[in-house]
Amino acid sequence: DVRLVLLLHPMAYHKGGMRAAMAAMEVFKQTGNTPRFWAFQNHLLDNRQHLTVENLVRWAVGKGGADGGRVRAAITSNRHLSKLRERMSWGARLGIHGIPGYFINGRFMSGALPYDRIHGAVLRELRHARQVLRSGVERRHVYEHIVGKGLHQAAWVMKRVKNYRRKYRRLSTTTRFSLPSAGLPFMGDPDAEVVLTLAYDAECRFTNNLLDILFPLLNGDKTAPNGFPRGLKIVFLHYPLPFHKKAVAFHQALQEVYLQKGPHGVKRLVKLFRRAYEGGTDSFRTDLIPGFARSAGCDMRRFAQAMRSGKHKRFITATRNKAHALGVRGTPTVFINGRVIRKRALPLYRDLVTRAHSEAVSFLKDHPTVKRAQYYGALMRSASTVPVWE
Repeated sequence: DVRLVLLLHPMAYHKGGMRAAMAAMEVFKQTGNTPRFWAFQNHLLDNRQHLTVENLVRWAVGKGGADGGRVRAAITSNRHLSKLRERMSWGARLGIHGIPGYFINGRFMSGALPYDRIHGAVLRELRHARQVLRSGVERRHVYEHIVGKGLHQAAWVMKRVKNYRRKYRRLSTTTRFSLPSAGLPFMGDPDAEVVLTLAYDAECRFTNNLLDILFPLLNGDKTAPNGFPRGLKIVFLHYPLPFHKKAVAFHQALQEVYLQKGPHGVKRLVKLFRRAYEGGTDSFRTDLIPGFARSAGCDMRRFAQAMRSGKHKRFITATRNKAHALGVRGTPTVFINGRVIRKRALPLYRDLVTRAHSEAVSFLKDHPTVKRAQYYGALMRSASTVPVWE
């Protein structure tokens, strides 16, 4: 009568938690809901101070009966990361901001509670379930019947969102803003009609999560002169937040790599930053930045000189100030051809990019003297240079 469902929700400050979650997802994918999977999961809890890749692979084979090579590949490639983040976002909407947390037939309980309290809650829900059965609901539909009228978002979360929106103004989504772009790092087609501008902080968790959505936008036919898909450019608008103490160093490196290696160097470096951030504080360190730059193909003498002199700090600060003057207040903030985009989903971005491209084709057809590479600049000339709030 009782079923236990495991919602993986690794905390950012728990070293190895994300690796362990992805290992667990891969073992579950291979073995299913079997005693061996639960033996592996219990072993993780008993050995949570030793969640290295090597240990996870060894335990997956020995305790979970999984293929070790596939488990290692799943961990190192972040194979299940997007699905894991989707589930974590779902949990956050329901009010999970710490662990452990429990939903017993949809009723939330939080904290390391004594057994008697949890057991009592389970017994109460069992009594309720039997009443539902007696009312004529089939056993296999009892759970859906009980939670069917429940909230899809925690009440206190909804209240907090409403209060936030009352307190803080938000940029208009219908206004086109004149964003700085000259000299900024970018990936994609340099002559693109569609420019996605990302207010970027290399140390921001939410910005790093968003990169998992943005990178797939650059998949496709490599028909631009520089080998990227034609028609889309992703610009990194320097916006290191003042409380992120490591961010400025990473942004200096990004600017120098862009100047030396162009869009391909930017793509390589941002992916390395993303991977380092995912690894936790031990791998997201400023002393590792030269190694990232070397992997991106930089001239290390020039790179070291640029970092030592801080030659890009003034440009980074000026860019951030311009964005702030336009109303940018945090990261990530996304613009497509100057318009703010609030929602975060790959299908939505694909649709918006397609629409923006269609608008560009129509405009260029009506204005034959405007070249493809001049289209975005033409939009910016009539865009707002001041904040416009909703």
